[in-house]
Amino acid sequence: MEQPRDFDSELPTLVLGGGGAFGIAYEYGIYESLRDHGLDLKHAQMLGTSAGSWVASFIATDRGYADVADMPQIDVPNYEKGYMQGIAREVLGSDRAPNVSAMALRLPSRKGWLPRAEMLNGGEHDLADIVSASSAVPGIFRPVSINGHEYVDGGVRSVVSADLAPRSKKVLAIAALTQHFAPPVGPVLEGVLRLELTRWQRRTNGDVVFIRPNRAVSELVQSPMDCFDFDIAKRVYERAREQGERLVNERPSIAALAIEAVRRSA
Repeated sequence: MEQPRDFDSELPTLVLGGGGAFGIAYEYGIYESLRDHGLDLKHAQMLGTSAGSWVASFIATDRGYADVADMPQIDVPNYEKGYMQGIAREVLGSDRAPNVSAMALRLPSRKGWLPRAEMLNGGEHDLADIVSASSAVPGIFRPVSINGHEYVDGGVRSVVSADLAPRSKKVLAIAALTQHFAPPVGPVLEGVLRLELTRWQRRTNGDVVFIRPNRAVSELVQSPMDCFDFDIAKRVYERAREQGERLVNERPSIAALAIEAVRRSA
């Protein structure tokens, strides 16, 4: 697939997975801790799926978790037309970012084409449109229309779609729905993600750094619907920040990313 334009090719590609409000809180909390240690990925290539597309958009536009933390609780399910786009527009306005792509599933047209995965680029469409399309969970929200095409959550194809990440020297994958999330679902999702990362490595010969929630984070979610609870998400964000701090100190591969970024910016 075509790579997004206007990015720093020396930075790792950032891949961010789904997970509702839980996913946004976890992935942004981790990223914020890494950024505080020098790993600023504002100009990196980013591929987000569902919640991850929100996080990528926040990073690219200098927004923070506070931009969504104080929003009213989202009602789920909600089949109101334009509901997701309205929320996204309130947060992101008409901003665009060519280095951000969101994975979504394009529904069949009347001509009978099969559903297909698409990377919607934030330079070609408003970020509000691509994140709402990537987050339109079937059965919970209505499909989102962009240029006459209907889209649903990219998580229908894969919770992360790491195998489709743009080519680069290294990929940093942050995924909320993994090993410790609601067994057996979480372990299965992590297995799929690891296969995707292996495919990406074979295609690009790049290196992979993978971050997932620890037990202290995952234990906050007791059921799938907890992923949409904003109060739980706020606690997830705080624990993700703490995990991020520990990762920089305990995992050499992550510390190396931060050190390299600091050297490049000096």
